[in-house]
Amino acid sequence: MDAHLELELRKMLAERDIRRQLFAYHEAMNRADYEALTALLGDAVITVCDAPRHRALTEPVSSLRPDQRTAVIHGGEQFVTGCRATWLTYGGDPRMQFGATNVIVDVADSLDTATCHSYFFLFQGLGPRDHAADQIPDHAFPEFPLQLISCGRYFDTYHYNGERWQIVAREIYADFAGDASRHMRTPLP
Repeated sequence: MDAHLELELRKMLAERDIRRQLFAYHEAMNRADYEALTALLGDAVITVCDAPRHRALTEPVSSLRPDQRTAVIHGGEQFVTGCRATWLTYGGDPRMQFGATNVIVDVADSLDTATCHSYFFLFQGLGPRDHAADQIPDHAFPEFPLQLISCGRYFDTYHYNGERWQIVAREIYADFAGDASRHMRTPLP
């Protein structure tokens, strides 16, 4: 096989693997599968950014002002601890649906690093058959029609560790936010 063709084929396989990890991440989020989230994120540094106009493809996250980097999370365990502390669940289910679109994966010719840029969206809805929130069972929420509660962008960096692609850094740009009162804990009156 031609060396250039072999390189392109290996890059396509890497892209497929990284896209599958992005799907697996969202599936784990949607199902509150904390073990899978911990494994998928490993030791990654996750930076949550409040900078809707920031151009992550051409400007490093370090160019943001400190007040635009709202959280820096170190690894899957810390990420899951934050999810457990802030998410509302209903019978153990967060009743949310993450998805991604416009996924662009760029794999280096060295086949050991890659970036993945994508848009994410988060929907939530609660109907009459949904449980009260597990964390606040005495507080009955009214129904919550299906709606978009957040959307933004991920800018991820991956490293191939000899066996699989592992995310090492994720920048999350939450560009738009809706009513997250049924998703995240907030002080109750």
